[in-house]
Amino acid sequence: MLVKFFKGKHNNPQHAINYLLNKKRIENGTATLLTEYNTPQQIKLFYKNLDKNKYKSNIYTSGVISFSREETKHLTEQQIKTIIEEFLNTLNPGIPHHNYLKLFVKHTDKNRLEYHFVIPNFIFNENKIMKKTMYYDKVDKQKFYYFERYINKKFNLDDPLQKTKPAKLSFNTYEKYKKEIENSKTKKEVKDKLHKLLLQKIKNDEIKNKNELINFIKNTLNYKITRQGKDYISILIPGQKKSIRFKNIIYSEQFTSKKAIINEIKEIRETIENEDNIEKQLQKILEKQIKNNNKRFNFIISSEKEKEKNVLNVKNNNKPDQFKGNDMNFKELAQFLKENLLIKDYLDTSENITNSPLREDLNPSFFITKYNTWIDLATGDRGDIFDLIGEMEHITDFKNQVLRAKEIYIDMYGEIPENYEKNTTQTDNRIQQKTVKTIKNVTEKKKESSLKIIEKTTPNDFNLLNYFIQERGIDKAILKNFTEQLTIYNEKTNKYFKAIGFKNLGGGYEIRNKLFKGSVGKKHISIRNYKESNKNILILEGFTDFLSLLTILNNDNYIKTNYNFITMFEKLETISFIILNSIVNIEKIRPFIRNKKIFTLLDNDNPGQEAANKISQLYSNEVVGIRNLTKEILTEREKDINDYLLRIKQEAEQKEREQQKQNNIIYTNEYDYITLS
Repeated sequence: MLVKFFKGKHNNPQHAINYLLNKKRIENGTATLLTEYNTPQQIKLFYKNLDKNKYKSNIYTSGVISFSREETKHLTEQQIKTIIEEFLNTLNPGIPHHNYLKLFVKHTDKNRLEYHFVIPNFIFNENKIMKKTMYYDKVDKQKFYYFERYINKKFNLDDPLQKTKPAKLSFNTYEKYKKEIENSKTKKEVKDKLHKLLLQKIKNDEIKNKNELINFIKNTLNYKITRQGKDYISILIPGQKKSIRFKNIIYSEQFTSKKAIINEIKEIRETIENEDNIEKQLQKILEKQIKNNNKRFNFIISSEKEKEKNVLNVKNNNKPDQFKGNDMNFKELAQFLKENLLIKDYLDTSENITNSPLREDLNPSFFITKYNTWIDLATGDRGDIFDLIGEMEHITDFKNQVLRAKEIYIDMYGEIPENYEKNTTQTDNRIQQKTVKTIKNVTEKKKESSLKIIEKTTPNDFNLLNYFIQERGIDKAILKNFTEQLTIYNEKTNKYFKAIGFKNLGGGYEIRNKLFKGSVGKKHISIRNYKESNKNILILEGFTDFLSLLTILNNDNYIKTNYNFITMFEKLETISFIILNSIVNIEKIRPFIRNKKIFTLLDNDNPGQEAANKISQLYSNEVVGIRNLTKEILTEREKDINDYLLRIKQEAEQKEREQQKQNNIIYTNEYDYITLS
């Protein structure tokens, strides 16, 4: 068994919960919510009611309790429940479980058991709330080290320490690995890779003691050692602003021979793995934390008798037997909730377009309309608040969806008004609703977008050029030829920003910069190089795909990577390009494709392939033929044509560097080289 806490930004727990309980896992039966703990809605409601001005970051802790495949075969449900309870007692010693929220999800999609957890960093009762970081690495790392050993001994489970295999280098020579070290993005990556390299050298008997280790670092790697101690050395590595301290037995004075450090490690493990010592050390830490927690949270910790009073401990998910607070009939209740339980509040977002809560969605494509309905722009799925609740909480029956919606409404806004249209007939209701809807439609149409284009120029902004050319690999001439630089004013935020704009047929623009992706004006398809005489139509998903494809066709080396590009290049003048700008625009392409031969090159994911299939189904009788190029060009590693461009660009640059290196270096053996002056 292994316990792991995840690092990263932990501001909105909804994102973590959506990942753990995504639609695909639910459908496959590989994700199960543990009902004896809190529900996603309870965590979400707690976060919604949190003072965001006071608590801005580090809102929750997440991680996983993982069991190996062998352990999964013989562990019982009762044993797992006991382990989870032990985990919670270790996480918050001395604090009753009902004084904080916790969500557990079982995953079985890796042929082993994983229990993922999401726990808000707050202790509370009916009157008080106080922040408490559930896991602080510098303080709690040792505690959970002992906890793992204790549980593994108690339940006869595998110890990760004993199962650890020596790290294998993925390069044949340390020169290449050195380059990888220096190109690493984070301090942790640099530290891990250099440490693995040194361990491999020790394992191969190429480094036999600390002096040889220092000589290798200084004279072979050419890294500067800025400081040494009895059990550490500090190394200044190119690309890093400060020296990095390496503290391990191989950097200590005890490293006089390989045998010496093996014996030292063995003695340490034997001491640690003594069962009595493990439990004793763990108990010692827990007793200290119990004392600190009781002292710090004594005015918050409530007894089991007070549990039911805790207003922050969200109401149970039991369906009410009757409608409380009013006597409206079921249809009236459904209509009221449909209009007044806002999807934005349910999802805890202020945006009209956000990440889909129904699936893994890296690019925001979930659109919330002004009529309180939703559309998944990637899949075409749509519905109202009841459909969304049904999808997210796996409730198929409409009546139960309405009852669940009522619970959510009460939790969010309070009791439903008693006088809601109780005496109005159904006919009057329909007439009134239709009138209100008509007035609302007219009013909404009069509202203009909050985004206003202030200026249009040829792309020249450094940040925009850097993003599209350096990060996305787009050819500079192509970017300037097919796009515009827009200066946009946002009336809501009273701020200006710049973005690259790509005009569509509706007179609007698809806009994008490093931080924003959206549109200004009417949403529509874009068409380039369209001629009635052109018999070939190539359909792409977004304008970055279009620019990426042109960049490939503008480079001889890139063209040769796939025979389809060679054909495109040869027939480029006969190809018209349609850029959908959104999958929902598929039906807008009809006037331009009749009696043409269609080629689709959409995203290499389920929504992209579903869109390609939809095009085939809709227009197979109106066109000469349809061919899907996505699988012919993109591999499993690439989501879209821009990913493909970035890969072949990187390979070309790597090949050029290696060629340059060959021109300047004579290799004398596997490890030594002489650079020509």
